[in-house]
Amino acid sequence: DRSKLTHRQLEVLEIAYEKGYFDRPRQSNATEIAAELDINPSTFREHLTAAESKILDDLLKKGGRVQVSSFRSLNCFRTLTGLSLQNTKVFGSLL
Repeated sequence: DRSKLTHRQLEVLEIAYEKGYFDRPRQSNATEIAAELDINPSTFREHLTAAESKILDDLLKKGGRVQVSSFRSLNCFRTLTGLSLQNTKVFGSLL
């Protein structure tokens, strides 16, 4: 649900997507996208992580239980973003 994202989080997510940040191999890195947004790379990553967390929370929390279809979507999302379960706090409770 896009309405859960702040304007800035959505902007960062959209630009990252447009610039190929989620492609494999990446077409742009965090430093390049941050420069385009005129922010520090750490700020870019903070906005992106917050947006990803909100999207994944919305995707995975349906009645407090993880749905099988969510795992399929999660695998797609992980493939697109390169996220690993061990490095993402959102997934910590699923391990």
